[in-house]
Order: sequence, then C-alpha cells, then structure tokens
Amino acid sequence: APIALYLEGGPGTPGTFSVFTGPGPFRLQSLVPPNWSPSDPSQYEVILNNNTWLSESSIVFVDNPVGVG
Repeated sequence: APIALYLEGGPGTPGTFSVFTGPGPFRLQSLVPPNWSPSDPSQYEVILNNNTWLSESSIVFVDNPVGVG
C-alpha cells in the first residue's frame, strides 16, 4: 500500500491534530450546544471518519517544523 506523508504544523496547532480534524481516521464530535468550552475534553466524543485517506494509503503525520505545535 502507498504511504502518504502529511506535513502540517504552526504556532499553537500540532500537525498530529489532523488525526482528528483532517484526513485521519477519527473525528471529534461535540456533545453540547455552541456555547461550550472547547478546552473541556469531556464535551467531545471520538467517532470514525468515513472520509479518511486510510482507505487509499497509510498516513504518517509529522509536525513541521519540530516543536511548533
């Protein structure tokens, strides 16, 4: 199977966050209305991403440059 190298990162956001927001295998789904606190992990559940790139290749997530996230 092919391997995709996913490079991302920037001040305050690690590239590995894309496991939950980008082409990764999971999504974070909010359990509460829009006036929630985004820093409270109990207000989310992890669900499968039906549109993940994993159906086409393996993915390596890398912060770029190191330490920015």
